[in-house]
Amino acid sequence: MPGGNFDDLVTIGDKDIVATGPLRQFKQTLRPGAKREVYVWVFQSKAGEAGGFVQTKGIPVDDASAKWTTEGQPFDKEGKFESGPALGLAVEITTELGGEPKVHFWSEMISLQVDTSAAA
Repeated sequence: MPGGNFDDLVTIGDKDIVATGPLRQFKQTLRPGAKREVYVWVFQSKAGEAGGFVQTKGIPVDDASAKWTTEGQPFDKEGKFESGPALGLAVEITTELGGEPKVHFWSEMISLQVDTSAAA
């Protein structure tokens, strides 16, 4: 969904799901040493059939980027995913040195796309 916290497509690979999106923008500049993490869950279900679930962790693309991405294999994946609509949920936690964590939660409909280059 344009303007959401997930990019338009979430890619389904052979053993993972790669999701990306914008990091939450704060009114103030984050201080050096701030830690930002994104925890991501994706659910997909079809009427009368078993669906799919995955949870994974996202991290900032790099220190200067305003985007997050999931990295490596999901640490929990159940069921089968197919190209099409799914529900994405995420929590972004930002902790500055010596500060309280700031938590931002979102959920939105996303589009899954099969990565055929990973299927072999």
